[in-house]
Amino acid sequence: MDPMVAMYRLERDQKYPIYLAWNNRSILFSFKQMNQSRLRPLDIGILMIVDEKTDLREYLFALDSISCYAHMHEYAFNVVRDTLAWRRICPQSNIMFRRHCMVAHMLNNHTWTLFLDADVGVINPNKLIEEWIDPSVDVIMYDRFYNWEVAAGSYLARNSTTAKTFLQSFANYEYRIPASFHGWDNGALHAFLLEWILPAHRHYSMPCFDVWTYSKSWDDLFTFEACIRAFLGKTPPCKNIKILSKGTGWMRDGWLTMGRWSFDSDFMIHGWKMENLVPPRLAYVMDKLNPDQMRLIRFAGWVPPFTQLFDQKSCKEGLAIWHFNADLIATEEEVKKSLERLEKKTKYIRFTNKGIA
Repeated sequence: MDPMVAMYRLERDQKYPIYLAWNNRSILFSFKQMNQSRLRPLDIGILMIVDEKTDLREYLFALDSISCYAHMHEYAFNVVRDTLAWRRICPQSNIMFRRHCMVAHMLNNHTWTLFLDADVGVINPNKLIEEWIDPSVDVIMYDRFYNWEVAAGSYLARNSTTAKTFLQSFANYEYRIPASFHGWDNGALHAFLLEWILPAHRHYSMPCFDVWTYSKSWDDLFTFEACIRAFLGKTPPCKNIKILSKGTGWMRDGWLTMGRWSFDSDFMIHGWKMENLVPPRLAYVMDKLNPDQMRLIRFAGWVPPFTQLFDQKSCKEGLAIWHFNADLIATEEEVKKSLERLEKKTKYIRFTNKGIA
């Protein structure tokens, strides 16, 4: 049995059927050679937090790829469950907020921690996490591509007092969310960022908060987030927080390009939940659909990025073969064009949505 499967008890039964791609492109990687480029390696840990009852089989592709990548580059990788012991330390009632408190308490384990949602996987093991670390700041976040949202499900945090305070304060914002369609930590992050970075602007941003207070839909929530981003976008980073612009972060949603990716521009892909894995009969016609059509058929649907799962022993020993789905490998220009089309649409929605720019 695959060591990764045994480690997380990911017995491959029919609850989450595994569809593997068939158009194989195998590439051999050697982490011993690749790590020579890390002349001054940092102590970096990769951290995922899941509910105590989460069935990790739902994230098999993500966990398998992250585990192999971590072995290759000698990053520590931990999946931590939200247990009763943790709930005594972090009293937030909802795990979406409590997890940020948990991250704050685990920052002591490494110089830098990359926090990830459990449905994030590595598609390009050539990339190093160090490429996104800025030693002049304490927390690094990024803008999601398809809307004007700062991602709450992944960030880089330094083992520092500032980062711990930031994450604890973010977790405690749970107690201030309105009784509306608030978006949990995704929505709260934007209110919190404004108060953290521009505390004196809360009064001027009240129209944004009014939208959030009376929000009834995703449309209202995205309008609130776009409004907050308009304030934040006009100011330089401060208080040691950095927000990477669209397309410059370490990960993106895979459905944006119908699963296609490039060795030149992509690193991690978000959205690899087994419940949304597209069966072969639908994968066959995906290249004839655009993202909007695909979302109507299966929201956040994705096709298998690999033709085989990973041999974790080989990953650890330094001769890892990644078996890619050749149908999904694209050029940087092809991926860029797909994202540019979506970016134009996103900008149009932002500047026409209820008149808030």
